[in-house]
Amino acid sequence: MLTIHDDVLARLAAPLSRELTVGSTEHAADQLLPRLSTALAGSVRYRLDRGTGLREALDRGDLDLALLLAAPADERSAAAGLLDVRWYAAPGWEPAPGPVPLVGLDEPCALRDRAVATLTAAGSPVTVACEAAYLAGVLAAARAGLGVTLLATMGHTPEGLVERPDLPHAAPLPVTVRGRRGLPPETLASTASAVADVLRSAQELA
Repeated sequence: MLTIHDDVLARLAAPLSRELTVGSTEHAADQLLPRLSTALAGSVRYRLDRGTGLREALDRGDLDLALLLAAPADERSAAAGLLDVRWYAAPGWEPAPGPVPLVGLDEPCALRDRAVATLTAAGSPVTVACEAAYLAGVLAAARAGLGVTLLATMGHTPEGLVERPDLPHAAPLPVTVRGRRGLPPETLASTASAVADVLRSAQELA
């Protein structure tokens, strides 16, 4: 146990290597990460995971930085802009009378919370028709017509789905870059700035 503990402490205290290890949730990753790699202009290795897993990896020192759908929590976090979210469903899908069937990730999930809050605020009761551990399951369930889902896609409609602008507008989600303990503050700031530039440019093109 002492050996493991010493190894973790060494990784947390280690200076940043030339390769940046960045974690991200799956939301909009196929659109965001290639642009972010270009913006960072260096050697970057990515890890995709749920937010909880990314936070744990940061605390172990397995990641240098992580992109999270949350507001900044402390000095290890920096705001990096807003991520637009939109409703999607299978072509021809229409809700039956009663609560709106929602497809989403299992809790905790910022997108699921935003979806429920948005529909509830509009006076539409909600039922979770299907929940999945990862984004691939959410997409499969939505394509199967099990319900509607709220996604962050940076303006790109996922294959097999159509956008549903008839549903209540959902406010964008805050994006935060969070660093491991011991990460140089300038690395956190420059990465957050790069992410903000990528998000801004994507919104202009959408």
